[in-house]
Amino acid sequence: MRPSQKWLLVGLVGLMTSGCGGGLLLGQRQLADSEFWEPMESPVAFGFWVDYEPPNNGPVGFEWGMHGSLDSETVMPGIDFQTIVSEFYVGARFWPQGRDAPQMRPYLGLGVEHVMARVEATYYSWSIEEDDSSIGLYVRGGLVFPVGEGAIIGMDLRYVFATTIEMPSFAETDVDGLVYSFVIGWGY
Repeated sequence: MRPSQKWLLVGLVGLMTSGCGGGLLLGQRQLADSEFWEPMESPVAFGFWVDYEPPNNGPVGFEWGMHGSLDSETVMPGIDFQTIVSEFYVGARFWPQGRDAPQMRPYLGLGVEHVMARVEATYYSWSIEEDDSSIGLYVRGGLVFPVGEGAIIGMDLRYVFATTIEMPSFAETDVDGLVYSFVIGWGY
């Protein structure tokens, strides 16, 4: 079993336990260093998250998740670039009105994440590929709405910062930026 499959299994088991919720994210990443990442500075982003609320129904809980984004572009005939950014994050989630509020449910989160980036450049049959990883921080906010028994939909905005990656064939840069996503979740 691959490590990513193990994490998905852990997440699904976590959703089945009391006090957990989670869901899927689909949106877009806006990388801050657009000069380095251009023309792939706005790749499609997708992921999942799991959050845990303590039994006392307090406003502060725990969250973790995985996010990924990918993009590819042909910059000139025969010259192709592909980027993949993936991340694993863990942190605290704050529900000001509680996770069980009857109407809209705003939330805030902050934590630490491990970000991995890969860039591949191809010129006809010749290619070069480099990757690096970094520890960074994130802050997030979102708004979800109940749509049925235990289900939610909403929007999530996450800002990733304090990352540094080095790819000697390309440059030193970061994977800081915004990730905005549509949310569909369950377990609430």
